[in-house]
Amino acid sequence: MRLRTLIHNLFSRRQIDSELDAELRAYVDMLAEEKIASGMPPPQARREARVESGGLEQVKEQVRVVRSGALIEQFVQDLTYGVRVLRRNPSFTLVAVCTLAIGLGATTAIFSVVNSVLLRPLPYAAPDSLFRVENMHYTGEFVELQRRGQSFEVAAYVTREATITGGAEPQRVAAASVSPNLMPLLGVTAQRGRALEDGDERASNGAVVVISHEFWRSRFGGDPGVLGRLVTLDGTSRTVVGVMPRDFDFPTPATQLWTPAVVDPNNRIALWSSSRQIIGRLRPGATLSQADAEVRAIAPLMRSLFPWGMPADYGQNASLIPLKQALVADVRPLLTLLLAAVGMVLLIACVNVSNLLVARTLARQRELAIRASLGAARGRIVRQVLTEGALLVLCGIVLGVPIAYFGMQVLVTSLPTDMPRSVTLALDRRLFAFAATAFAACALIVGVFPASRAAQVDLVPRMAEGERTGQSRRTRWTSNLLVGTQMALAVMLVVSAVLLARTLANLHAVSTGFAVEQVVSARISPPQFRFPNASARRDLYSQVLERAAGAPGVVSAAVTDRLPLGGEAYGSVFSIEGRPDPARTGEWPIADVSAIVSPAFFSTLGMPVQAGRTFTPDDSETSQRVAVISESLANKYWPGESPIGRRFGFPGDGDRLRTIVGVVADVKWERVTDQARTALYVPITQAAPGAMRVLVRTTGDPSGAQEHIRSIVRGIDRDTPVDRPRTMADLVATAVEGPRFAALLVTAFAVAGLLLGGIGIYGTVSDHVAQRRREFGVRVALGAQRSHVFRAMLGGTMAVVAAGTVAGLVGAAVITRLFATMLFDIAPTDPATFALAVGILAATAVLAGYLPARRASRVDPLSALRVG
Repeated sequence: MRLRTLIHNLFSRRQIDSELDAELRAYVDMLAEEKIASGMPPPQARREARVESGGLEQVKEQVRVVRSGALIEQFVQDLTYGVRVLRRNPSFTLVAVCTLAIGLGATTAIFSVVNSVLLRPLPYAAPDSLFRVENMHYTGEFVELQRRGQSFEVAAYVTREATITGGAEPQRVAAASVSPNLMPLLGVTAQRGRALEDGDERASNGAVVVISHEFWRSRFGGDPGVLGRLVTLDGTSRTVVGVMPRDFDFPTPATQLWTPAVVDPNNRIALWSSSRQIIGRLRPGATLSQADAEVRAIAPLMRSLFPWGMPADYGQNASLIPLKQALVADVRPLLTLLLAAVGMVLLIACVNVSNLLVARTLARQRELAIRASLGAARGRIVRQVLTEGALLVLCGIVLGVPIAYFGMQVLVTSLPTDMPRSVTLALDRRLFAFAATAFAACALIVGVFPASRAAQVDLVPRMAEGERTGQSRRTRWTSNLLVGTQMALAVMLVVSAVLLARTLANLHAVSTGFAVEQVVSARISPPQFRFPNASARRDLYSQVLERAAGAPGVVSAAVTDRLPLGGEAYGSVFSIEGRPDPARTGEWPIADVSAIVSPAFFSTLGMPVQAGRTFTPDDSETSQRVAVISESLANKYWPGESPIGRRFGFPGDGDRLRTIVGVVADVKWERVTDQARTALYVPITQAAPGAMRVLVRTTGDPSGAQEHIRSIVRGIDRDTPVDRPRTMADLVATAVEGPRFAALLVTAFAVAGLLLGGIGIYGTVSDHVAQRRREFGVRVALGAQRSHVFRAMLGGTMAVVAAGTVAGLVGAAVITRLFATMLFDIAPTDPATFALAVGILAATAVLAGYLPARRASRVDPLSALRVG
């Protein structure tokens, strides 16, 4: 019955209103006839009957409110009227919607990145039970954890660059050698064929490989019959047994091939000198703390298993952390900062539109008073204003969708290359929840202040005064509060942007210790099947260097297996002649970086020689074994004395010690923010080189040298791939791409916040001038100086800005500490930065408030009084 009544009321509104009107008129006529019958004159009787009935329109409204379906009907009316109001003011609507669309679109784009990297669960079965083992990375430790673990199971992998041959050109791809139980441990299956499984590591099963969806499409053209086809990987033919799904996210991004790792438990040297990443899964019923305690108990036992002595405290830092936390730890501060910054821009946009709506509501006071006089309740008026704000936000969301999509595409191509997870615009429940929350929050912020102003409508004064009254004190207070809020948020954005910009400048000012300009590097990876031993590889590099050095415009050429800032800073332990044997004490001297280089390496990179000499052609395979060390290594192990002539040896070298012949300046190896890293260098003629980087220093355009290196290697051996040719300047730029990305985006957000804040000041002050035009005219007519009016208007604006700036500085002092780890060589509360931000805000406020204040000072008294 109720449903039938509801449907009838919703779809028969005109008929019901007509019946209600007839019923009310009949009631008034009946009441008038009773009064006439009692002797009252007809005109007076009809007037008093209308008075007693309370007014037909008011009674109709009261009846409509209580009948079934009234809320739905009123909602539709509010929407219809709201659309009509916004269409009547196209300029205001366009500005408000575009402001909100930019804020909402940018926020959604940033949230999509945050969602993809930080919030989205790992694409594995039961991802919360996965963990990574920290401070345990030797293959032997992995084998022991596999054998001893009770509350967990572990798998391991090591990534590498592999060479694919058999095509027109050799190709380098990112590959991973994994324990066969890794895929089952992650709970992933192949899209085609199968994943790796136990037994694949045995030679009797043949060499197999699993490929990524991307590699399947690019190398095999998406051939459905790819299973069973051969891939020549590092000279070994491997059979494709599986293709992973498109959305498979390996813990190391961009990996395209997976091969089974072969572990020989009887080779102690290999077990305890090779390393790999160890991840694990909790067994049913086990907790992370329980597994962590078990690993901490097992780790110290590893010390006795090493073929050589290890420090007495070895293994005490072993721990487990959730896999997702481990993968995103480095980028979490960056993405959190960006989300907070763009959120501030959105908040400024909402406050700006809210301020515009407050002004619109004030201009509509007479209209609202008429609606109230016709029976509209205050709640209905408030709801109408809130609906108009919600409509603006809804339009902003619709227009913000293409902005978000475009912004997402730009972000994906601009993200730092070390982003740990793939970024996609996924329409998942988190994105929908974010959109719903953003809509509700924006609609509330946009509508609450105009609605509160509409609730204060005063019927009689507004009807009487019309448009002559200026702004009330409460209205001005509301507008000033909104402007101050915008300024506070803008201050926090500007301070953050300046701090990040100065961090970027400080990073660029850091000396890397090597030449950046006119130096090109390219990686050469000789296939094992073509160059099976160290002698063959040395011959290859010798030919490459000879041809490269003889090319026009080439100053020098060299090779190295470790490139500064190249992400290849691997070190080694050693023993020093004449000092206690670390094999017994466990206290091994350590070089953070151990590099194999050719004689011209130091001159090619412009590394100054501090003492002694560098390598020469006389340092041959049969001559005295020599080494060059870094200044920091010399200071660490030979403080206050010269290391020249001292001797040391690597584990396994026996009596074949190396003599230190030179000391060179320190260089930055991993990050430009790092302190000096200890390093030692050995000549290529006295080492076993693998893949190497060729370095060429030119006098001309370095981009031409990149292709020249390719042609040289291709002329020597067509099966040897040359990949990643790049200038050292590009390498340095990549090293600071994270700070640069953060600085550029936050600066863009700060500029947007400043523009919106300036627009807010201009709009508010202009509205104040328009509302107080009569007041200014009276002041000037009574003798006030126009300059006094100008200063009073601009001074009032600056007072509001000053209050907002103070609040913003307090907020900035708090939030900048939250991303202090992203700063370099500057304090999060740096006074100069805060002072610069205040200056920028003050200049913005003066520019925004100048024209309206000038307009106020030039009001014509006669025209102002005539209009008033």
